[in-house]
Amino acid sequence: MAEKKTGGEQSADSEVLVQVRREIASHLFRTAWLEIAAFSILGIGLCFALGPYASRLRESVWIFLLLIVSAARSAHVYFTDSDAFYSGSRGSSGIHELQYFCGVLASAAVWSVGVLWFSADLPLTELVYLILFTAVEMTVSGACLMLSRKCFAAAVALPAAALAYAVWSYEWPCQKELLIFIIIAAVLSAVGIRRAVGGTVVSDLYRRFVNAGEARRLYEEGLNLRRDDLTDQLTGVGSSKCYAEKLADFWRICSRTSSPLSLLLIDIDYFAKYNNIYGSRTGDACLRKTAEIIRQAACRRKDDSFSRLDGETFALLLPFTDLAGAKHVAGLLRSALNDAAIEHISSGVSDRLTVSVGIATVEPLNSMSSDVLREAAARALKKAKDGGRNQVAVSSAR
Repeated sequence: MAEKKTGGEQSADSEVLVQVRREIASHLFRTAWLEIAAFSILGIGLCFALGPYASRLRESVWIFLLLIVSAARSAHVYFTDSDAFYSGSRGSSGIHELQYFCGVLASAAVWSVGVLWFSADLPLTELVYLILFTAVEMTVSGACLMLSRKCFAAAVALPAAALAYAVWSYEWPCQKELLIFIIIAAVLSAVGIRRAVGGTVVSDLYRRFVNAGEARRLYEEGLNLRRDDLTDQLTGVGSSKCYAEKLADFWRICSRTSSPLSLLLIDIDYFAKYNNIYGSRTGDACLRKTAEIIRQAACRRKDDSFSRLDGETFALLLPFTDLAGAKHVAGLLRSALNDAAIEHISSGVSDRLTVSVGIATVEPLNSMSSDVLREAAARALKKAKDGGRNQVAVSSAR
């Protein structure tokens, strides 16, 4: 029993079918000029080949119809933008293919009328010319319209039927049943070739778009996974992996430009007691709020990177920032937290939520490791906590 497809899979299949139809419609319009030109030139050539045997009135009317249909189809192709197949609505490609089918049907009808009109009055030699011109016109049209089943059927079926009727009603010196059989066999062969070649091309298009869609889906999934990997799921700021990558990037850039790089380690004071008093759910909400306050207050430039390392500890990387600038940013974030006035009755230093900040600033060198900056910031944070918390401490790199 076939498995039922999910909504996402059905949507993906539908999108692939739309893309295939757009490609088929685009192919029709790319080969339109060849197909219309062949129709017009072969029609005019047929009138010259028939000579005086065709009725002048019928010939004039037929050429008039042929030119009108060719002009109308040419105008339609000219004023139809092929880019619309890729930028238009989902149903636009089907509408364009249907419009083109109507044009092909009109051409086939005009040619079939000519076959029926001229065949009754022609001697054998000119009738053979009529058969040959019709066969060539069907071949060229069928080749151009191979990817569209309905257009191919219209281009081949009507002229073939008219030709078969003309052959059947003509007094041939040989068995007409044999000629009818040859016409039918030729049409069936053309249909078989169309199914083999056109079907293969359409299948290749389908596989190409399926593979492209799958590759795009996997790429987007990879981007989403990487984005999730670099984002702390609780607070929405950068994760510890994001911090490590940004530190490596900033270290390399600042070493090249001989610019200072500052790191602020920020730790919420007595957060374990906060969780014990208010509960873990309120503690998580507090972490989110604190992270947002610090991010808005301290990350003023697009290059500044703010991440959560673990628990209640955060890291703020400030490239191209000296120690004075880092101290200024630390003052801004502490002031913003103080203004937020988040209650913390179990804190040992205040009735509001406070943070301890350790700052380290270095000018990276190629011979140095980024561990120098991390260890200096860690020492500074320890100094701030050992000194009574709710303060900023600085440590120099060793």
